[in-house]
Amino acid sequence: MKTQPAILVTTAIDFNFKKSKKNIFLLGEWCKINKKYLEKDLTHKVQKCHWTDFNKLKKDSKYIENQYERILSILYKDLNKLNKKKKDKRYWRIIVGPWLTFYVATMFDRWETIRIFFKKNKNLKTSYLKNINKNILTSKNTLNFLYNAQNNDIWNHENFLRIINFNYKKNINHQAATINVLKKNKIKVIKNNFKTIIRYFVTLIDTGISFFALKYNRVILDSFQFSKLDLIKLHLKSKMIPAFYINTFKDLELNSNRILEYNKRKLLLKDLDFSNKSFLHFLVTSLKDDLPICFLEEFNKINSSVAYLSSQRKKTIITMTSHFFNERFKIWLAEMTSKGSKLQIAHHGGSLPPKLSLFIDHNDKISDKILSWFKFNKKIFKQMSPVQLLRFKKIHDKSKNTCLILACETNRYPVRCQSWPYVEQYKLWLNDINIIVENLQPIIQKKVIYRCSSDQMGFGTINRFKQKFKKLKSTDIHQSNLTKELSKAKLTICTYPDTTIADSIMSDTPTIIVFSTKLYRLSKQSNKIVKYLKKNNIFFDDMKKASKHINNIWRDPNIWWKSSKVQVALARFKKDAFNVKENWIEEWSNHINIQSH
Repeated sequence: MKTQPAILVTTAIDFNFKKSKKNIFLLGEWCKINKKYLEKDLTHKVQKCHWTDFNKLKKDSKYIENQYERILSILYKDLNKLNKKKKDKRYWRIIVGPWLTFYVATMFDRWETIRIFFKKNKNLKTSYLKNINKNILTSKNTLNFLYNAQNNDIWNHENFLRIINFNYKKNINHQAATINVLKKNKIKVIKNNFKTIIRYFVTLIDTGISFFALKYNRVILDSFQFSKLDLIKLHLKSKMIPAFYINTFKDLELNSNRILEYNKRKLLLKDLDFSNKSFLHFLVTSLKDDLPICFLEEFNKINSSVAYLSSQRKKTIITMTSHFFNERFKIWLAEMTSKGSKLQIAHHGGSLPPKLSLFIDHNDKISDKILSWFKFNKKIFKQMSPVQLLRFKKIHDKSKNTCLILACETNRYPVRCQSWPYVEQYKLWLNDINIIVENLQPIIQKKVIYRCSSDQMGFGTINRFKQKFKKLKSTDIHQSNLTKELSKAKLTICTYPDTTIADSIMSDTPTIIVFSTKLYRLSKQSNKIVKYLKKNNIFFDDMKKASKHINNIWRDPNIWWKSSKVQVALARFKKDAFNVKENWIEEWSNHINIQSH
């Protein structure tokens, strides 16, 4: 009897099976976003994410960084030639580096996913869906690439197919099929017409002021997340023209249908050595198609748009976020630093640093100084007050009666090496939250609000939480205001080690930090902090113990929160991780004035 070939389902694309629903292989947990692949009559196996093995993750992280540096050392020379520039590696690292960090990690993850599948299923003849849209693989810019790599089923399907065709053609029978692409839920953003009008006039005024600020200020503060009032105060204290540069560095809209210049692209990375059919061979072949158009076809257009901005005298530029995702700002930044301007990067968030660097130490390699929330043990770092936290300070509301759970979605598709949960590990993380809620007293359970991102991102844990706890409330981060929710919280449960911990503690809301240290791997410095937080029942890695503590203190959490031991531990935590000084304006203005001389 003839054995029926297996069917490989690469992503959550709706594959209409023509024959049998047996012998189905799902390449990853992300496929199950499509409920069709959960049907009872569907016999399937699901491949685990290889990076749930932390030892492999650490090893791969070093390999990815090495390949990144190898590629950049050739790519920057090629981009110089093709864009008629004569710039050094740092110039191009600033511009192309953020995309390249994501790209190399993303492509290696997809490569390993396919390699492991065929290693485990050597003699398997597999059918799979044909190409849908090859053109989707070329991105406009870094953000466009990141969105597709993290969320887009078709983009990931095409990428998996590319790897299969590159190395595993013998194992495959192409199978045409009808598809129904899953509809994405649009993210609803709260709109406020009054605020929109105010924003319009602020932008209009700022455009004129920013023109003079860019010319006369010796220090440029870009994409700062301080409140507008605090930012104005800081500029005035530092004797600078107050400016927000809202439109000054606004990114250009690029044509996604731009015709690619393959005569140029085929010249990329010709001087890079690699073994035949290796990952690097595949990466180089793919990069010729995948390089975002902002770095080649549209580079001169963007460069010309910042020419008048780049003609300014050298300055110190302090930025929070634009250096990673704003292509126009990055090109201006690269031009300015090539003329002698200093670059400082100010952290826009933080709390407990992870074990692995999220971005191959990109910031360390391009900046002259990093202004951090955390007190790091490296010379390049300087701890500064995270002034944006002031908006949470002493939030008061008489009706503080909710138990607010602050959660974070797991990315559907990996795009970087991280010390956070991957793919199917979201189940373990969500189960931990379920255990906490299940073990709360009924009176507390009724007050629970689960706050997380929308269904468009990750694995839709909001819906999963609703299914589990039908009577409890949940909110989408895109449709709710954290400040308002904290103002109504009697107690907050933070379930991941990031900025929301600082937000909650800064609001002086009694806060419990709960997560598994096997899912969230922390740095040595962070682990030291966690130890003394644990001693004072602020941190828990045992979910049931966390629930028991919440049950004990719920009647009046402030008795515990305001106790001398807890306050000492919190003061120590703030000092190490997010120390907002009373004289923050003096601290920041002194730092700025030093840069001005």
